[in-house]
Amino acid sequence: MGVVGSSHQESRALGELRHDLKQYVAVGVLLTQVAHEESLDPEVRERLERLNQVFLRMEELTRSPLSSTSEGWLVDLVDLVEECVSFARLTHDVPLDVNSGRSIKAVCDPVLLRRAVSNVLDNATRAAGRSGRVVVRVDSVPGEALVEVSDDGDGFGRIPSVSGHGMSIVDEALRACQGYLEIISGPAPGTTVRMHIPLEAGTEHVS
Repeated sequence: MGVVGSSHQESRALGELRHDLKQYVAVGVLLTQVAHEESLDPEVRERLERLNQVFLRMEELTRSPLSSTSEGWLVDLVDLVEECVSFARLTHDVPLDVNSGRSIKAVCDPVLLRRAVSNVLDNATRAAGRSGRVVVRVDSVPGEALVEVSDDGDGFGRIPSVSGHGMSIVDEALRACQGYLEIISGPAPGTTVRMHIPLEAGTEHVS
C-alpha cells in the first residue's frame, strides 16, 4: 500500500473514531446534567457538575478537527484558567493558588488555550512536587492578557517530559491564538511561564 493510501486509511479511521467518541460523549453530557436534580447530596452534585464540565470539553474536542487556522472566539480568560486549575487540583496533590480579579476577555481558540494552560499547569505541579507550591495569575497590560504560572521547583527543564513534546505544545497553541510564550527560569529554583494573548479589541487596561 502506498503512502497516499495509508494516509487516507488513517484519516478515515480517525474520522470514524471521532464519530464514535461523539456518541459516548453526548451520552456523558446528558447523564451528568443535574440542573433539575434538587434532591442530590451537595457533594454528589459537585462531582456530577465537574464531570459534566469534563464531558463538555471532550465534546469541543470531538466537534471538529483542530487546526491552527481555526477562528478565534471571545473568551473569558479568568473563567478558562480557573476551570483548568480546578481540574489540575483533582490530579495533583500540590497547593495551587489563583490570583485573578475582574473578567479579562481575549480573542482565541478556547480548546487550544485550555491545552496550553493545562500543559503548563501539569509541568509546574510536577516541578513543584508535594512540598512545593504553584501560583497562577491572570492579568492584563495594554493590548494583551497575561496568564502566568509560577512554581518553586527545581527549575525549567529539570523534570522529565510526560509527552516528549515539552513546551512546543504550548508554543504552538499560543501562536495559533496570535500570542506568544515567555519562560523565566534559574539559576535559582523556580520557573515562571508567562502566556501572552491578544486582548479583545477596545478592551481597556486596568492596573
